[in-house]
Amino acid sequence: SKPTIFLSGKIKKGQFVGITGKSGHGKTTFLDVLCGLLKINAGRIFIDGNELKENLIKSWQGKIGYAPQNGYLLNDTIENNIIFGKKSSINTNKVNQICKIVELSDFIEKKLPNKYNSRLGENGIRLSGGQQQRLVIARALYQNPELIILDEATNALDNTTESKLIKNIKNNFKNTTIIFVTHRIKSLRSCDKIFFIHKGKITAEGKYNILLK
Repeated sequence: SKPTIFLSGKIKKGQFVGITGKSGHGKTTFLDVLCGLLKINAGRIFIDGNELKENLIKSWQGKIGYAPQNGYLLNDTIENNIIFGKKSSINTNKVNQICKIVELSDFIEKKLPNKYNSRLGENGIRLSGGQQQRLVIARALYQNPELIILDEATNALDNTTESKLIKNIKNNFKNTTIIFVTHRIKSLRSCDKIFFIHKGKITAEGKYNILLK
């Protein structure tokens, strides 16, 4: 069952916010509430000063780019996996740029004979776990979201690749709010603010050094 959560705090536009804590203590519930997927029994959520009510949930969700830990991949080309059904607005240059941001372009352009038109096979079988995760992140970024949620979306990456990817996202989406959920404490070093969630509550809030203490 979902834990009862007691959360109070602000996330400013353009902030890079880390969320951490043990499994089962409320991180996913926090995201579900923020995205309007889970109704709250008490309290209120405000987005740009407007309370998140039923009539605003759909438009709010349309502004979110969500990358889960295990995202679904189509048995289709890399390009189609990134645009994900939005063929009417396909932008090849944008696809290439996004793949550079997620540190995937070298592999695609140097290792795959058909490059961005290479087919992945069933559930991305031709890609490693880390490459699959980066492709799912690329899909989230392609939408030009106002809020990017990385939900354990880099846990299959080595530390060096993860650091490059996070730096690239921060540099290329400077006015975009980013929420980065991870168990790896060292991965949170570049966050503007970190929430530590324990038993459904934010028990610590601050920068990396405060979290370590």
